[in-house]
Amino acid sequence: MLAAHAANKKLCGLLTGRRLIGVEHNPHKPFFDLNIVKEAAAREDIIYERKARTDIVNLGYELSDVISCLQGLTPQHFDKPHTYINRGHPQQMDAYVYTYTCLDKSQEERQDQLYIKLSLVNGKLSVNLASFHLSS
Repeated sequence: MLAAHAANKKLCGLLTGRRLIGVEHNPHKPFFDLNIVKEAAAREDIIYERKARTDIVNLGYELSDVISCLQGLTPQHFDKPHTYINRGHPQQMDAYVYTYTCLDKSQEERQDQLYIKLSLVNGKLSVNLASFHLSS
């Protein structure tokens, strides 16, 4: 009986916390190919969600900084995948923690440890940034 119930939940694709049951995915691997993310960033094909846009402005970053961060990501920076329900549909995102070296307003070098959450959209042609803030 319990096995049948568990199988039914998997087939229905119910959301449990942040993880979508029924979607087979290794929780230690990203959903999206980092090379495609970098290609989209190189084309400046980046979509900013409202919070990410605000965070980028607050950090004092320009488009070139965002592109440099995305271009600098490696598999070692991967934190974890996320699945959310957005308007009734699953939305998959990958989170990365990346240290970016930049200049502050006084032209002093600083290192920002960033939490970057992204996905590929528009047929995997655009990078969608959901989070881009200092990692706590």
